[in-house]
Amino acid sequence: MRFSSIIFLLIVSFSLAAYPLKISAISLPELDRINNELSKISVIIVSLQEQINVPSTPSHSKTLDKNLILKKIEQGKDFLFRMEHKTEHGFYKKYYALNDSLENRLHTVYSASIIYTFLYLYDFNHDEKILDNIPNWANFLLSMQNKEEGSKAYGAFHYS
Repeated sequence: MRFSSIIFLLIVSFSLAAYPLKISAISLPELDRINNELSKISVIIVSLQEQINVPSTPSHSKTLDKNLILKKIEQGKDFLFRMEHKTEHGFYKKYYALNDSLENRLHTVYSASIIYTFLYLYDFNHDEKILDNIPNWANFLLSMQNKEEGSKAYGAFHYS
C-alpha cells in the first residue's frame, strides 16, 4: 500500500470518528463490510505507529499544580494592567499580538468587566495596586455616562 493511500485512510478514519454519518437504514452485510474495513484501518494505524516509534499514549504529561495556577493568575493580572489606557484609565477591547499594539477605542463595558475582575483579584491576593487604581477607574466609568439632562439616554453609558 502506498504512503498516500495510508494517509488518505487515516484522514477518512479520523473524519468518520469525528463526524459520524447518519445512516437511516443499512444492511447487515454492509455493516459487516464497514466494520471489517475499519478493523483493517486500525491495524494499519498500529503498524505505522510501531514503524515510526509513536507511543500509543503520550509519554509526557503536564501537571497542574498550585504554583502554576498562581503564576497564570499573576500573568493574567499583568496583562489586564497593560490593557489600561494610562491617562484615561479605561480599558481596550482589542490587543493585536502580531504587532504588539492596542486599538484606539476604550470600551465602557469591557472596562467595567475588567474592573470587576480586578476586585476578585484583590479579594484573592490583596494587591494594593488594585485599590490604588479604583478611583481612576471609577472616574473613567462615570465620564462615559450621558449627563445630558432631558435626553432620552440621560444616565445611560456610552459604549466607547
